[in-house]
Amino acid sequence: MNYIISGAILINAVLSGYWAVESLLKKDRSTIVKIGIFLMGAFSTIWSVGFGLLYLVTDVHIAYICRCIGMVGVFGYLIIGLHLVGSLTMAPSKIVKKFELISYSGILIFFGTIEPSQSTYYIGKWGMTYSLTPGLINNIYSGYSVVLAIGIAAFAWYNRKYSDTYRQKAVGNRITIMVAFLFVGMFFDTFFPMMGFDSLPGTTIGQFFAYVVVLYAVKAMESTKATIGNISKFVYYSLSIPLCVYDADEKLQLFNDASESFFGITRAEAIKRNIGLNDLFKVDEGVLDSLKNEKNEIHAVCRNNRKNCAINIDKIRDKYRDVIGYIVLVDDISQQISMMEKMDTANKAKSTFLANMSHEIRTPMNSIIGFSEILLKGELTQEQRGDIENIRDSSYSLLSLINQILDISKIESGKLELVCNEYDTASMFKSVIAQMKGAAENKGLKFVAEIEPTLQKILYGDEIKIREIIINLMNNAIKYTERGQVILRARRGTVKGDLVCLAIEIEDTGIGIKPENQKTVFDAFEQVDMKVHTGIEGTGLGLSIVKGYVELMNGTIEMESEYGVGTCMCVEIPQKIVDASEIGDINMVDEAKATSKIKDVKVDHHEVLVVDDNEVNLKVIKKALTYYGIDADTATSGIQSIEMCRSKEYSIVFMDQMMPEMDGIEAMKKIRKISEFYDFSGRCRIVALTANAIQGVREELIAEGFDEYLSKPIEFDKLEEILIM
Repeated sequence: MNYIISGAILINAVLSGYWAVESLLKKDRSTIVKIGIFLMGAFSTIWSVGFGLLYLVTDVHIAYICRCIGMVGVFGYLIIGLHLVGSLTMAPSKIVKKFELISYSGILIFFGTIEPSQSTYYIGKWGMTYSLTPGLINNIYSGYSVVLAIGIAAFAWYNRKYSDTYRQKAVGNRITIMVAFLFVGMFFDTFFPMMGFDSLPGTTIGQFFAYVVVLYAVKAMESTKATIGNISKFVYYSLSIPLCVYDADEKLQLFNDASESFFGITRAEAIKRNIGLNDLFKVDEGVLDSLKNEKNEIHAVCRNNRKNCAINIDKIRDKYRDVIGYIVLVDDISQQISMMEKMDTANKAKSTFLANMSHEIRTPMNSIIGFSEILLKGELTQEQRGDIENIRDSSYSLLSLINQILDISKIESGKLELVCNEYDTASMFKSVIAQMKGAAENKGLKFVAEIEPTLQKILYGDEIKIREIIINLMNNAIKYTERGQVILRARRGTVKGDLVCLAIEIEDTGIGIKPENQKTVFDAFEQVDMKVHTGIEGTGLGLSIVKGYVELMNGTIEMESEYGVGTCMCVEIPQKIVDASEIGDINMVDEAKATSKIKDVKVDHHEVLVVDDNEVNLKVIKKALTYYGIDADTATSGIQSIEMCRSKEYSIVFMDQMMPEMDGIEAMKKIRKISEFYDFSGRCRIVALTANAIQGVREELIAEGFDEYLSKPIEFDKLEEILIM
């Protein structure tokens, strides 16, 4: 039995010595604690070696020497242990120092306890043992041991009772366990020998476990203290969003507090089960190994709570650039997705409303403008022609207001797009001058055009929007000018490579804008100085749309205005040069005459079917087509159009998009299936005829299977292009 006891004690000695040396190598440990752990471990080793060998020897003299060695460890251990615990706890320094002074008396007591007369050695049933001689010295030794143990217990009690931090309370609890080991051990090799019983190495074994408890307490304190070694762990656990860390083999290494809350799984359970990403989310197994980028983001649904999440995954690499793990951050985006879905629903509702509004308003406008163009094509008195011209121009003005409302919605939703083509600069400015000159002179204003002759002949860009920018600004200038003049200037600005800065200025001698109102003139629905502007028509959208167009083309717009004097709008838009030839002098333009936009073009080789549920619209387009030499057939529903196409081969079918019972898209698809003639690759062209002018409708309709798109009110130039194709 003595071999078993001695073997266990000597193993303890080796472990204590190892941990003592290891403490000296700790870089992040304070010097006081580092040395304290080392000395306590060293004395623990001496203690264990002395008493461990004592139970193996058979000679009483050697046993005496072994006990002397062991007692060096005992007193050193108690003195250092009390100092170390005092530094670890928050006990008052005055009390700690008093106990430290008491501990130093152990140096004197030591020499008394190792006197040969104070102990008797003999072979007992457990091997070599000893008993202590009753008397003052051994009583002082026992009292000394108890006092130091009580001091350590007092330090621990103070920590548990008065500490403000859970960390220090935990230290107090662990030191209490240490004292318990020491007290229990004392009964076996301190009090038992004094009562005449054989000594057992209780304190020797107990001090080892007490040392282990102190080590554990120190490491626990260090693990909760921000150091270079554990700062990342603190950061990970303190994050308010779920975080997991996996090693290169996709084994879970870290599962922070937020992860426990979010996934409803404890850290211990997650690590025990080695919860993988595919266990947490609806993703493929081995997803980490399949990642190619250093930083990755995947979207997936959490299996536990059904929430939509953005999973951000960063690879962890060592100094050799080998992947040694993965950091996984989880962002709950359910609310954002829900908001986006609501916004998407709202945008769809808005788009549907705008499409319906566009259709409902533009349909009667088609009749008004269409019949005006048809009447202007016929024989009229001068007075009649002027009246119809007024009807047509007013209709176009109303249509312009409708388009502005639709455009501002597209600008705000980011759905407005550029439609770029090559265009003739001179033709564009001539058209604008002809249109705006009459409007200015009808109001009694002088119109001046100063178009720089050196402007490039052919440019590439969105001619329609540039034209609308100029017309909007000119209309504004004319609208707010009661006397004087309006000036349109155009020049070529800086040329860089194949790009030219097209510079346009519109200047007026109108009422101008007050300085405090100039900041809001480009805001939608703004009409500043309403008292002055009462009676002036407009939605307040013109300048907002102009700004939207200019910014869409990467241009700039600036304003100079003096209240009561006039305003100058300056626009610069980069355009691609196609033909750098100069346009020459175009400032003298003949006055435009009121004529129909229906040209004298004959294309009577077509068999045409017009489908529309609105009888007036059918009359407009049928009548207009007669001027091109076409006697078109008509159908008032999609179902009727299918039957007519079965009985006759039409080279062009104009199909209204929105009809009851069967809409134009469904009717078109059924017609496509009638025969090869009507097939998409056949000889028939089916053209969508619609009052829906929302951006992207043309592309959507062509994607559905239409050959082309014609908006209502009918653009006769576009109609002619379709007829002569």
